[in-house]
Amino acid sequence: MFKPQISSLQECSYLVLKKTHVILGCEPTGHYWFNLAYYARAKEIPFVVVNPMYVKKAKELDDNSPAKTDTKDAYVIAQMIKDGRYAVPSLQEGVYAELREDLKIRDQLVQ
Repeated sequence: MFKPQISSLQECSYLVLKKTHVILGCEPTGHYWFNLAYYARAKEIPFVVVNPMYVKKAKELDDNSPAKTDTKDAYVIAQMIKDGRYAVPSLQEGVYAELREDLKIRDQLVQ
Protein backbone atom coordinates (compact mmCIF):
# COMPACT_ATOMS: atom_id res chain seq x y z
CA MET A 1 0.00 0.00 0.00
CA PHE A 2 1.11 3.56 -0.68
CA LYS A 3 1.11 6.27 1.98
CA PRO A 4 -0.93 9.33 0.97
CA GLN A 5 2.06 11.56 0.19
CA ILE A 6 3.33 13.17 -3.01
CA SER A 7 6.43 10.94 -3.04
CA SER A 8 4.16 7.88 -2.89
CA LEU A 9 2.05 9.23 -5.77
CA GLN A 10 5.18 9.84 -7.80
CA GLU A 11 6.36 6.29 -7.04
CA CYS A 12 2.96 4.95 -8.07
CA SER A 13 2.92 6.91 -11.33
CA TYR A 14 6.46 5.70 -12.09
CA LEU A 15 5.33 2.08 -11.64
CA VAL A 16 2.19 2.67 -13.72
CA LEU A 17 4.03 4.35 -16.60
CA LYS A 18 6.33 1.31 -16.89
CA LYS A 19 3.29 -0.85 -17.80
CA THR A 20 1.53 -0.90 -21.16
CA HIS A 21 -2.14 -0.87 -20.09
CA VAL A 22 -3.12 0.31 -16.63
CA ILE A 23 -6.35 1.68 -15.20
CA LEU A 24 -6.12 3.36 -11.81
CA GLY A 25 -9.28 3.09 -9.75
CA CYS A 26 -10.70 3.54 -6.30
CA GLU A 27 -13.83 3.48 -4.18
CA PRO A 28 -14.91 7.16 -3.97
CA THR A 29 -15.73 7.57 -0.30
CA GLY A 30 -15.35 11.06 1.10
CA HIS A 31 -13.41 13.73 -0.73
CA TYR A 32 -9.96 12.16 -0.63
CA TRP A 33 -10.23 10.51 -4.03
CA PHE A 34 -10.37 13.88 -5.82
CA ASN A 35 -6.64 14.52 -5.30
CA LEU A 36 -5.77 11.12 -6.72
CA ALA A 37 -8.11 11.64 -9.68
CA TYR A 38 -6.66 15.04 -10.57
CA TYR A 39 -3.12 13.70 -10.16
CA ALA A 40 -3.89 10.76 -12.46
CA ARG A 41 -5.41 13.10 -15.05
CA ALA A 42 -2.29 15.31 -14.94
CA LYS A 43 -0.11 12.25 -15.56
CA GLU A 44 -2.50 10.98 -18.28
CA ILE A 45 -3.27 7.78 -16.36
CA PRO A 46 -6.84 6.49 -16.89
CA PHE A 47 -8.80 6.86 -13.64
CA VAL A 48 -12.10 5.18 -12.72
CA VAL A 49 -14.31 4.78 -9.66
CA VAL A 50 -16.25 1.81 -8.33
CA ASN A 51 -19.56 2.24 -6.49
CA PRO A 52 -19.00 1.60 -2.73
CA MET A 53 -22.33 -0.24 -2.46
CA TYR A 54 -21.26 -2.66 -5.20
CA VAL A 55 -17.92 -3.22 -3.49
CA LYS A 56 -19.71 -4.15 -0.27
CA LYS A 57 -22.01 -6.60 -2.07
CA ALA A 58 -19.13 -8.14 -4.03
CA LYS A 59 -17.15 -8.72 -0.81
CA GLU A 60 -20.08 -10.58 0.70
CA LEU A 61 -20.44 -12.72 -2.43
CA ASP A 62 -16.75 -13.65 -2.51
CA ASP A 63 -16.41 -15.13 0.97
CA ASN A 64 -19.84 -14.74 2.60
CA SER A 65 -18.36 -12.26 5.06
CA PRO A 66 -18.90 -8.50 5.23
CA ALA A 67 -15.53 -8.06 7.00
CA LYS A 68 -13.75 -4.90 5.86
CA THR A 69 -9.99 -4.91 5.37
CA ASP A 70 -7.85 -2.77 3.07
CA THR A 71 -6.38 -5.83 1.37
CA LYS A 72 -9.79 -7.35 0.73
CA ASP A 73 -11.17 -4.03 -0.55
CA ALA A 74 -8.23 -3.57 -2.94
CA TYR A 75 -8.71 -7.08 -4.32
CA VAL A 76 -12.46 -6.60 -4.85
CA ILE A 77 -12.00 -3.15 -6.45
CA ALA A 78 -9.31 -4.51 -8.80
CA GLN A 79 -11.55 -7.43 -9.75
CA MET A 80 -14.48 -5.10 -10.49
CA ILE A 81 -12.31 -2.84 -12.64
CA LYS A 82 -10.96 -5.86 -14.51
CA ASP A 83 -14.55 -6.95 -15.18
CA GLY A 84 -15.46 -3.48 -16.46
CA ARG A 85 -17.84 -2.62 -13.59
CA TYR A 86 -16.72 0.97 -13.05
CA ALA A 87 -17.56 4.55 -13.95
CA VAL A 88 -15.35 7.32 -15.29
CA PRO A 89 -15.73 10.36 -13.00
CA SER A 90 -16.49 13.80 -14.37
CA LEU A 91 -13.83 16.09 -12.94
CA GLN A 92 -14.53 19.81 -12.99
CA GLU A 93 -11.89 22.26 -14.21
CA GLY A 94 -11.50 26.02 -14.34
CA VAL A 95 -14.54 28.13 -13.53
CA TYR A 96 -16.70 25.03 -12.92
CA ALA A 97 -14.34 23.75 -10.22
CA GLU A 98 -14.36 27.21 -8.63
CA LEU A 99 -18.17 27.31 -8.69
CA ARG A 100 -18.33 23.89 -7.02
CA GLU A 101 -15.97 25.07 -4.27
CA ASP A 102 -17.84 28.37 -3.82
CA LEU A 103 -21.14 26.53 -3.48
CA LYS A 104 -19.64 24.24 -0.85
CA ILE A 105 -18.37 27.25 1.14
CA ARG A 106 -21.73 29.02 0.79
CA ASP A 107 -23.57 25.97 2.13
CA GLN A 108 -21.22 25.86 5.16
CA LEU A 109 -21.81 29.56 5.87
CA VAL A 110 -25.61 29.27 5.58
CA GLN A 111 -25.82 26.43 8.11
